[in-house]
Amino acid sequence: MKKNSGSPLPVEVALVPAVKSCRACPWFWQDIPPYGPFPAFDWKASCPEAARRHLPQTQDKNPVQWMEAVSAGEKPVEPAVLRGCRKAPIMTIGINPNMTAYFAGNIAACWCYPSFSDTANYAYYYRHATIFQESLHPDVVKKYIIRGTELKAEDDGWIVACERGSSHRWIDLTVRYKNTEQPVHYEFTWMPAERTVILEPVSKEKEFDPDKPAFIKGTVLAGKLNLPQGIRVKLMENGSGYYQRLLPVLRNFEKATGIENNSVMMGEDVAMYDMVGCASPGWSSKYDIPCDRISDQCVHTKNYVLSQLLQSRPKIIIIVSTSSLAMFGQSFKDSGGSLSFATEGRDVYDLLNETCRRRCYFEYKNAGTDYRARIIVTPHFSYAENFVPHARFSSDAWNGFLSEFPHDAAVLEQENRIGTPTRNSMIPVGITGPSDPIQEQLGYSAWQLLLARFYDPNALITSALTEEFKNGNLFFDMKTGHLERSSGRCAFCANDAWQFPEGCPYGKC
Repeated sequence: MKKNSGSPLPVEVALVPAVKSCRACPWFWQDIPPYGPFPAFDWKASCPEAARRHLPQTQDKNPVQWMEAVSAGEKPVEPAVLRGCRKAPIMTIGINPNMTAYFAGNIAACWCYPSFSDTANYAYYYRHATIFQESLHPDVVKKYIIRGTELKAEDDGWIVACERGSSHRWIDLTVRYKNTEQPVHYEFTWMPAERTVILEPVSKEKEFDPDKPAFIKGTVLAGKLNLPQGIRVKLMENGSGYYQRLLPVLRNFEKATGIENNSVMMGEDVAMYDMVGCASPGWSSKYDIPCDRISDQCVHTKNYVLSQLLQSRPKIIIIVSTSSLAMFGQSFKDSGGSLSFATEGRDVYDLLNETCRRRCYFEYKNAGTDYRARIIVTPHFSYAENFVPHARFSSDAWNGFLSEFPHDAAVLEQENRIGTPTRNSMIPVGITGPSDPIQEQLGYSAWQLLLARFYDPNALITSALTEEFKNGNLFFDMKTGHLERSSGRCAFCANDAWQFPEGCPYGKC
């Protein structure tokens, strides 16, 4: 249902068509788009009830059938708006959605993305988005491989490797056949309007059992996909590691505060925002992306980020990675925003430690608008290893440890506790905390130094959220069964452009 009063739309509503239709960055949208097309889906019904009926929020990543949709063919991925409730008291902020379908491999072949003809359905999808990403069943993908483009296995065997070029539409598929001594390489290229997909998984070394090949002769290993428009498809839900990353924190937060288990939810209590709406496979020079220009356009010139933030007014903002923190600064440069802590040149775990152990703030004052929120800076959610408890050394500090405590370093090496240097040359040492039994094999001084450099990301974030709850900044509302919403009105679920059938459960509209 829609109303038509002709009055200007509230900012949270106006952002929906503005972002959905945004084509301001030529690099993404003009001439030859760098990515896609990818399978897309739409809904026939308006705001279907199934869209808000998701699986329980767990760490499971296996695909499970969700709801029926209609294929929208193959298209570029539309820009995305905020995921979840606009008035959720906690908001995560990252850079941009991850284009999972870009990568080579059989899992990537099945990913699909929303492409709604009805703007209200687009808004409804993102209002109820949680930790899941959609995919098609593999049988659907295999059914629509273009005849004549298939690579069929020449014998029983295994896929050894699958590599995609980062700057060209090219895949190198390495196959090991049962009765062939040397691996066979197959190279694929395709035109911008096409897409080649891999249909069988890469086998691990231990799976190369001559009596148990991964596929048999004649199996279609790869081919070009052409998904027709207008066919009915069943969507699968897949847990996304990025969106699942805070689930252990939320469960620990509930235990620490006495909130009923599984009441605090991603999407409902924690909104998830990407400052750049357009998806890409990564955000680095590896993908030849003009990162600075795109972020300046989307974040600063278009002002999408600050507009949404000042409407949502979350009480706690979780900035995901130092790259996101730097981009976040663009959203308020020259407009009255500031951070209460130093950011330049700092390791993300140092920032995590500071922003969790003491209150650090984003403050905005401009033209009569005042807003303040606690900031927590975290490592990138995409990588589970970023949240494993560990001690952390710069290369110089680690060399000093090796020199001063050679015996203890040898013990750590023997116990496989020394990790691979990170991209910024930090050395992680795997310890679980003050009670780790390895302390019995180490000298007192070496152990104390490890503890002084110890980080437990989930425990730190949990402690910060718990502090905000105990101080009354976060409050559990028994009537709604969720955290109390942030301040101010919100018209997202009922406005002149659309009315969602369930309305607003928090009385904000």
